Amino acid sequence: MARMVRKQICIDERLDKDLERLARSQGVSQSRIVREALDRLVHADASVATSSQLRVLDAMRERADAGPLAGGRAWTRESLHEHDVSR
Repeated sequence: MARMVRKQICIDERLDKDLERLARSQGVSQSRIVREALDRLVHADASVATSSQLRVLDAMRERADAGPLAGGRAWTRESLHEHDVSR
């Protein structure tokens, strides 16, 4: 198996319960469910991805290509969690 890298994510309570239920019903870890879902999303055919997913990926690639911001970042990790990004 490939070397694993630890990632930490935040999900809402509804998704947490759904993830727990799905993992239990399949007899696998929640981490495995998340890895498999990410693998499908990242390696999905462009024709399968939604237009909003493609826009987000394009914006992320453009931002990564632009390099670091001149004055450093203007946000904190905590400020990102103050906003509901699901809107």
